Amino acid sequence: MKYIIFIVINLFIFSCEITDIDYDTYTIKNETNKDVLILAYDKYYYFDSVNVAYLSDSIVIYAEGQYKVEKRTGEDHEPRGYFKSDGVDSVVILFSNQKKLIYVCDKVIGSACFDSRNIMNWHEYSESTCEKNRGCDYVYKITNDDYVQAE
Repeated sequence: MKYIIFIVINLFIFSCEITDIDYDTYTIKNETNKDVLILAYDKYYYFDSVNVAYLSDSIVIYAEGQYKVEKRTGEDHEPRGYFKSDGVDSVVILFSNQKKLIYVCDKVIGSACFDSRNIMNWHEYSESTCEKNRGCDYVYKITNDDYVQAE
């Protein structure tokens, strides 16, 4: 009888699941009148022990549109930031295939570069609002100034 009670208690304990999951949202707003293509690379990606540049993400945002992604936080968290990988260290923003902005970070993780405004450093260069027991909303704006600075 003790053995059965022990099994039932263990089944109950190990079948518990975390049900209160918080999410952060990451939004990129395109405030220009140009369509934007964002290409995010991880140059420190290793495939068969060889260091190769890897296209981590490709995001299209139409003129004056936005891209939004929701990611889990906490114990079973997803990579933070706008991209699928938190290892993104190079980003190209193309404006209607006419002009481009290039952000490159020589660190393993792009969010470690603080020298200039860049989309990889989402924590420093995004507007954020946070609510207790819900998560945060981060917004990065691609502006007309970005388009003017693009080459």
